[in-house]
Formats: sequence, C-alpha cells, structure tokens
Amino acid sequence: ELRHIIGTYEPQSDDQDMTDKRLYTLTENELEKRINEIIEYETEIADLEHVPGMENEKIRLGDTLKIKDTKFNPPLYVQARVFEVNGSIKERGKKNVKLGDFTEYTEQEVQAVWKSLQDEIKRSLARMLSVNVVSSAGTVFKNGIGSTELTAVVYNQGNEMDKDGETYNYTWTKYDKHGNLLGEWSMSGKTINVKATDIDEKAMYACEVVFQDVAVLGYVTLTNVFDGVDGEPGIPGPPGKNGQTLYTWHKYADDEQGNGMSDYPNGKAYIGMAYNKESPIKSTNPDDYEWSKYRGDQGVPGPPGEDGNPNYTWVKYADDEKGNGMADRPDGKRYLGLAYNKTTQTESTNPSDYNWSPLYDNVQVGGRNLFVIKDALVNSVFKWADGEVATETDSLVSGFIEVLANENIICNYTISQIMFYDKDKVYIGTYRDGELVPVGGRTRPTDKMTVPNKQSIAYMRVSFRDGFLEDASVEGKKVKLEKGNVETDWSPAPEDERAYAEYVAQLKADLAEEEAKAHADGKVTAEEQARIDQARRNLEEAKQHANDVSSEAETNAKDHADKVSKEKAEEARRQAEAFAENASNIKKGIIDVGSVPIRTAANGARIQWDGTNGLVQYDSKGNPVSWLDLKGNSRFVNAYLSGEIHAKRGVLGDGNVIIDDKGVRIVRPDGAIAMQNGLSNNDHPVFSSDPHYMTGGRVKRSGVRFEAFRPGGTYIHNATQIYGGVKGSLDGRGLDGSLEDYEDVRDGIRAVAFNKYEFTHSARYLVFRFRKYAGAKFSVHVMKNTSDNINDRLYFELLEKDVEGLKNFIVDLGVPQYNTRVVTFKIGWTSSWGNRMENMRFVMEKVYLTDFV
Repeated sequence: ELRHIIGTYEPQSDDQDMTDKRLYTLTENELEKRINEIIEYETEIADLEHVPGMENEKIRLGDTLKIKDTKFNPPLYVQARVFEVNGSIKERGKKNVKLGDFTEYTEQEVQAVWKSLQDEIKRSLARMLSVNVVSSAGTVFKNGIGSTELTAVVYNQGNEMDKDGETYNYTWTKYDKHGNLLGEWSMSGKTINVKATDIDEKAMYACEVVFQDVAVLGYVTLTNVFDGVDGEPGIPGPPGKNGQTLYTWHKYADDEQGNGMSDYPNGKAYIGMAYNKESPIKSTNPDDYEWSKYRGDQGVPGPPGEDGNPNYTWVKYADDEKGNGMADRPDGKRYLGLAYNKTTQTESTNPSDYNWSPLYDNVQVGGRNLFVIKDALVNSVFKWADGEVATETDSLVSGFIEVLANENIICNYTISQIMFYDKDKVYIGTYRDGELVPVGGRTRPTDKMTVPNKQSIAYMRVSFRDGFLEDASVEGKKVKLEKGNVETDWSPAPEDERAYAEYVAQLKADLAEEEAKAHADGKVTAEEQARIDQARRNLEEAKQHANDVSSEAETNAKDHADKVSKEKAEEARRQAEAFAENASNIKKGIIDVGSVPIRTAANGARIQWDGTNGLVQYDSKGNPVSWLDLKGNSRFVNAYLSGEIHAKRGVLGDGNVIIDDKGVRIVRPDGAIAMQNGLSNNDHPVFSSDPHYMTGGRVKRSGVRFEAFRPGGTYIHNATQIYGGVKGSLDGRGLDGSLEDYEDVRDGIRAVAFNKYEFTHSARYLVFRFRKYAGAKFSVHVMKNTSDNINDRLYFELLEKDVEGLKNFIVDLGVPQYNTRVVTFKIGWTSSWGNRMENMRFVMEKVYLTDFV
C-alpha cells in the first residue's frame, strides 16, 4: 500500500556501530527518495472513437487525462498527459497508452470541481422547466360570483417537480384587461386565491418560478362575464278583480319568522309567499310573507278562495323549463316550478301543472377541458363486456378522466359510450339513465350526464362512434368535456398545452443537435443543410400550432361575453324590421288580414285567416302548428303551456289515462284501476338472505355454535316453518336441567338478528307480515344495515307475553330514491321480561314493499 509522506523506515545495514546521527542521515535520504519517486502509469483502454455516435471521443498525443489512484491512502488524484500511444491496425477498439507530466490534486479540490459540475447540471435542467398555471374552478366567472385557486405546476420533461412548493421561489404578478402590469399587486407562494370581484372583465395572472438564477414563466387569463341588463319581471300572480296584473313574491328563510331571508334556497328550510302584489319588486320585510316549511309534506296555503275553502300553492324543482327531473328539493336543480290556487295539499307530479322559472344559483360552470388529445386513441372503441379498448375505424376513445360520484358532466358532442373504473383503473360498469349498469350492460348516453352515486368510481372514459372522425382530425373536432351543467366555449386541456410546449422544446434541441453536427468539421454538406432546414420547419410549425391553441383559449372567454350582447342586439334589429314591415298593413287601427297575412317573425312565421280552417298559425317552413277553427275549437301540433289549464276532465288515448279532480288514474282494459294519483296499486316482494343472516348462540366450554332461532323451535311437534328460540340459551342465563354454560350473544340494543333484507327502494313502505305465538315477551327492531346503534333504528314494537296472532310492522322509508337499501330484522328482550325458559315462537309470513297500507 502506498502512503503519503508519513511511514515507517527500517534501514538495512551491517554497521554494528550505528549512531543516531548516522540513522538520521539514512532516514533523511530515504525521505528525499520517496518524495522524488517517479510513478509511471501504463494502461490498456477502450477506444470509443470508432463506436457509432461517439466519434468525438478521440485520444491523441498530448491529451490530458484524470486519474484516481486508490493504491494510495487516501487516494491520489492526478492529472497527466498522454506521452505514448500504441494500437493495432486491425483491432482499433483497444490501445495502450503511457502517461506522464503529472499534476497532483487534493481530494478537496476534486470535490469542489465535482460540486461545480453538479450545480451547472442543475442550472441546465432548470432552463428546461415549464410552468402551467391551473385554476381549480375554471377560467370564466359569471356576474362577479365565485373564487378559484391558482396553482403553478412545474414540469421537467413531463414530470411534475416541487409538488410541496418548497424548492423553487414563486412570484405572482397581475395584468389588467388592457395588458398593463399592475405594479402595486404582487403575491408569492405556489398557490394563491383569486375572487371574481378582483377581476374587471379580464385579468392575466403570471407566475415567475425562479431556481438558481434561472426563471421560467407561466400564466392564465381569467374572465368575469355579466348577464347585462335585467330580464323580464318575476313570476306574475293571478289577475286581480281590477284587471291589473298582480305579482307573487317568494323568498327563502331559516325559520317561520323569516330570519335569514334570502332569494336563494341553499341551506334554507322555509319558503315565504306573498300574493296579489302590484309591484314586481320583492319586499325585504319578512312580515309581508306567509312562511311554510317547504321541505316537509305540508303544502303552502294560499289565500282563501271565493267559496271560503283554502287554496294552496305547489312548489317543485326541475332540471329544465319543461319540468324534466322534477323533485321536491332544489339540490342540483336549475328551475323552480309554482302552481297557484290549488284546492288540495297533494302536489301534482305532472310538470305541465307548474310555471317554471330559472334558479340561477344552481348553475354550475366548469370551463376546464377534461378531454386530453394526447391521451386519446383514434380508430378505437370500448368492449361492452369489460371496458377494454378494441379497434373501430373513425371512432375516438378518451384517456382516463378523474371523476367523483354525483358530479355533473357536459360535452359538446353526443357521447356513444361512458365507462367507469375504480382507483386502480379496473372496469366497474357503464352508464344508463343516471344508473350504473353491471358488466355486460349497454347504453347510449347524451351530451349531459351525472356520475352514478357509487363511491368506488374514480375514473371514467368516453367514446365517440358512427364515423366520428370521418370529416376531421381529433384536433379539428375540438371535443370539450367539462364538469358542470352549462356548456362553455372550447379551450384546450392544460395537459395538451404542456405537450405542445414540450414538443417545441424537443424540436429546438433537435435543431441545435443538427447544427452542431454539421459545423463540427468546419463545413456543411448539402445533406446536412437539408436536415437543418427540415428541423427548423418542424420547429416553426410546432410553435405556430402552440401559439394558435394558446390564443384561441385566451380569446374564447371574451368572445363568449361579446356573443351574448351581439345576439341580443341582432334579435332586436330583426324584430324592429319585422314590426316596420307589418306597420304598412295596419289601416285605421284595423289589421287587414283578408289580403295580407300577419308575419309574426322575420323568419317567415305568420298567422293567416283562410275562411275554411279559421285563424291558422304557420311556422317558418309553412307548416300549420296551431289554429282556431270556425266552431271555436283550438288545435295544436305541439303545446307547451307555462300557465294553468282549467278543465273538469281530461282523457288521453282510448280513455285508459284519465286526469280529473281525483288526480291521475290509469285504467286497465278490464276496468281495474292500476294507478291512483300516480301511485301503483300493488306490492313488491322482498327476499331475505339465504342462508339466514342470523345471530348464532354459543356454548362456553365446548365452543359449539347453534342458530338463535330454529324451525320448529325446541318442540318436534311444532310446524317446521315456526321459528323458536329459548331466551336462556341466548342471554347467558342457561337452561333448566342443563349443566352447560351459554354466552350472552345479544348486541348493543339487547337483541339478536333474525335475518337481513336487501332491496331497491321503489315504494314508500316496507311491511313485515309477522305471526307471534303466546308464551314469551319480546320486542322487534328494524335496523339500518346491520347496525346495533339505537339511532339507526327504523321501527320498534314491544309484544307482550300473551299477545298472539298476525301483525303488520309498517316501516316508512320516505320518498322512494330507487337506491339499494339494507335492513336487519331483530328480536330483543331483557332478563326482567320473563324466565330463562320462555320460548320465543313466530313465523315471518311475508316481507314486501308497497305505496298503499
């Protein structure tokens, strides 16, 4: 082992009279010798010069090499020159070299050089960073309402960096709608919060990310659009006796005194109504309203009618102005429906009975495009059986899109297939009419949908079929898939914007590499120049494409705001022209319909008297859509009525559907009434778990288990369908004449399970038809799922010892939700309810769902 300076020296000498002076001289000579020791390195190396792609790795006389000699302790670091090179003419991959002219370095000096190289690498990587600013609530606000979180997401070659925001420095600046920098505004941090009220029409937020003196910039433009002038007045009430139009006001509040009054129903339990008001402007005084709890069964009482009976106002909520998706609660609904002066509290289930007006607070605007072009697959489709991808010409399949249960999704095209997957991207099922269909189901959804209420759903994928890509590329189709229920203009997905930027960066690197190779030997051949030109063209095309995408995304929000005002102005101009043209047909205040039809719209729609059919209305294509005949009968091709229809009786079809003062009835061909007031007059059997989900008794010493209730009870002569169980064998008291010790197997409510029932909540009432036999006192419990928490109890009844016979236990499940429900039927008792030998005997004859009890 070689060591530096310090070492042991043992002189070799025959001198028997060695003195200290002589020993010092010999040691000094040895030290000088070791200091001036010449080390020569000779080694066999691999010549990389002839390896394809590494032609620049040449070794020539005079080249400098660096050496780490581990024979020294600590290692010796030196720099040396190549003095001699020997190699074979045939085997040019190996050479022998001799080195000399050494310069020694300390380990600290080598580490300093290594650290400087690492810093330079980091700075080079920092120059390759890209920043994308992501908005948590989209980029378009409406009427100054809402807020969003802006997050600067940093990428390096497609990989997200600095997720916790502690490595880089983030500085935010803001530009106004004219592009001017707001010098007084500045924020820091990876994520900032922006309110809609902070934005005057449009603002751009830029984030500068700095790392080791290298800065990269990302930005996002937020837009705040407004509805413009107020629309039409509120909901008109019924006409007053003086002939003036009267109005009905409605407000929402927290309680029946009107506290917390608001125009919006969110979080409010009470609705307030005020009738026959001469002004459309709603009062802010709670005393002007009649307050009722609109989420209960009780309707809102209206003012007394002329006959002295109270009238009622019905309240419903729906998805659109036609009343589709009608419900009793406003959650997720966009329209309010009111029906006035009804003589019954029972609200109609017919959407045409209500006047519908929009609820603007339930509008959901997404804005962020979830359809990522770079993840999409062309000429592809899903297999219905397992959600895997198969081949289909001109069809398009999306990548995996993160979603949550009950989220609203909207698309600018009709979707052909929607597939759902769990967090591990394992196929769960497909979508049909708001429900999740098991494996093998099929569907064809529309452009709007709600993710099914299934908590295991984590991802979805969609497809577009029927020759979707026949007339355009994926980029040309401009598919937009977004969360919410209001469609916004197309903008690219943030991932696609990043992909364009990374593609441009890669093409820049390709161009630089081609230029470096071409100029390495000092001259550029025609072939090399052609490659450089092609790389430059590729780069320019990619930059232009990325520019177009970015510009279109930025201007879409402004175009949307301009579009609303322009459309309204154009509509006003068309109507003014139409009225001016019709004015020439008015003579002395009378419209001359005998010679000239009345055009009611600029597109050609008209009303005309023809003397045979009466007064006929035609659409823009000349088709009759409604007319009043000579006998006073009104006829309509389609009728959409926003007001009330007063009729004693209505019959549809051949008389099998009747609407009268008794409500809606559906009559069978044999005359039997199948539906009364919208409720189906039948029941649905509910099946129990098989084998029974039953508590098991247990013998302490032997561990033997047995069913709590056994067919036939403890007596063999009993009918086999009669279940029986002795209290002492289940509550730990034991049995007379038995030496066995039994465990107490009762749960937290002192009961044991008889069975579990799983069903679809398709009717209001769950009925247990139960026959008890005398001899034991016990209670019955119906519990949510398999709970033993008393707060989860749906039904309870105590049955005395001598009670026997048939009983119906009726459980009110509430308004049907058509979801899967699970309940457990239990039997309970305490030790004070009788001796341990009491035999609890009963028969569960039937379990069913019904709307009639």
